[in-house]
Amino acid sequence: MAGAAAHTEVFDGVTFELRPFAKEATNPDWVCVRKKPRLVQQYRALAEELQGCRMMEVGVDQGGGTSLFLKLFKPQQLLAIELSKKPVPKLMDFLAKHDNDDCVDVRWGVDQSDTDTVPRLVEETFDNTPLDLVVDDASHLLEQTTITFDMLFPRLRPDGVYVIEDWSSEHLMEARFTQEIESNPFGELAKEVANLDSVEYDTPLSFLICQLLVVSARHPELISSVHIEKSICVIRRGHADIDPTKSIVDYMGDLGRWMLNC
Repeated sequence: MAGAAAHTEVFDGVTFELRPFAKEATNPDWVCVRKKPRLVQQYRALAEELQGCRMMEVGVDQGGGTSLFLKLFKPQQLLAIELSKKPVPKLMDFLAKHDNDDCVDVRWGVDQSDTDTVPRLVEETFDNTPLDLVVDDASHLLEQTTITFDMLFPRLRPDGVYVIEDWSSEHLMEARFTQEIESNPFGELAKEVANLDSVEYDTPLSFLICQLLVVSARHPELISSVHIEKSICVIRRGHADIDPTKSIVDYMGDLGRWMLNC
């Protein structure tokens, strides 16, 4: 592990090195987790409530998060899906050593927005039992993340938790670009931007967060709380039934749709 020293945490005898920008695979007794210390502390706080949970992880990458969740939450069942079709051997080695109860099921080559495959896998894994926790750290794209939310949020139990990571990444990136241009107005980046006729933006993931806030204001019985920090949004499910055939936008009301032009 060359380079600057990283923050480490030890959970259940395994060392987790928190390097959010490193792409290192999981090893049996040392795990590179691409999450910042503050984010891991938030998961630690959730784990105090959700020990032995029924959990779904959307987006596996190199397996650091999957390994962390196994040790931190000690889930009864954990279904993890990943778009890449190629399994990560070191993650599978880690699970072979540490998942003694075979509670983790990693499915490779699954698109998070696949409205046929994802519900089928959830049904196969959890039957009719509601989920306690969903973590979406997959595409970070608005359309795919919204489709996943519409599929999985209704499957949470009352007071269940839905986590969306890196919801603010586009805004942070824009701020960094702006700061660089302002600090070096004659640099190459400034020249490239100046030569553009216009800048076209895709609708950022934060748009979904705005929708969730509107729904929580209008229907607290559906979404009881939305807790936002820089890199994580934690949505708490209310106690009312949610129609699984509807999208989040269907609960926004005329005022919310007018406000967000959707």
